Amino acid sequence: MTSARCRTEGTDVFFHERYKHAVKVAKALCGDCPVVTDCLRFAIINEEVGVWGGMTTTERRLYARRHGAPQPGERIPGGAGGGEMAE
Repeated sequence: MTSARCRTEGTDVFFHERYKHAVKVAKALCGDCPVVTDCLRFAIINEEVGVWGGMTTTERRLYARRHGAPQPGERIPGGAGGGEMAE
């Protein structure tokens, strides 16, 4: 995913889900990323932890239970990266 917006960022903000500020920063990076759906799909299929595809681990698990893994190019309901943080 060479065009991912997070590619040149440090990983700290993506793996500190307990800190609301870090989650907001990570989601902002995902917000207009050209590969956000591919990232979300990868994270769901591989059961990754942290913010991937604009969703926290909890948000992805809930999304996957309801919708399954998104297909390449599929629009995410509500827009990945813009959702509210699950508590």
